[in-house]
Amino acid sequence: MSLFKSGPAWSKGADESASRTGQYCHDQLPRTFDCVDLDAVVYKRSGSSMRILEEKLPGESISLAQSNVLPKLAMLIELGVRGKQLRDDSGVFIVWYHNPMSRVCDAGDDEAVTVQKVPCNKYELSCMPSFTTTVSELRGFLSGEYWKMPVTPAAEEQF
Repeated sequence: MSLFKSGPAWSKGADESASRTGQYCHDQLPRTFDCVDLDAVVYKRSGSSMRILEEKLPGESISLAQSNVLPKLAMLIELGVRGKQLRDDSGVFIVWYHNPMSRVCDAGDDEAVTVQKVPCNKYELSCMPSFTTTVSELRGFLSGEYWKMPVTPAAEEQF
């Protein structure tokens, strides 16, 4: 039995939100704040690993709101890591699918995805450490398996 529902990938317009609350904020509230919905927050209790994930299909980009909010969430996660409340492979991640019809629930094990770790500084989003892996490995990542991310010098300087 699969833990994930399977179905075709779907897309939404620039003025549509995946959540009802997000849509309400977009349609009804003044543009004085950022509102983002997240695709997943995974917390492994036994290992104290927390991963916040945003999924992107080919051709999608990070929104202005995401570029403002995701680094702030990364900073909160980093505070938990430094305070030894969270494991060092915790963080905020963007998962870029290479196949426009794929998601973790219905992609083949060998399909490629690129995973980027969001830095604590929104101005460094273009320098996010990233690596390409398979959907099979991504499923392990989602279950809280320990991952040693490749760290670039630019990523070490952000904290």
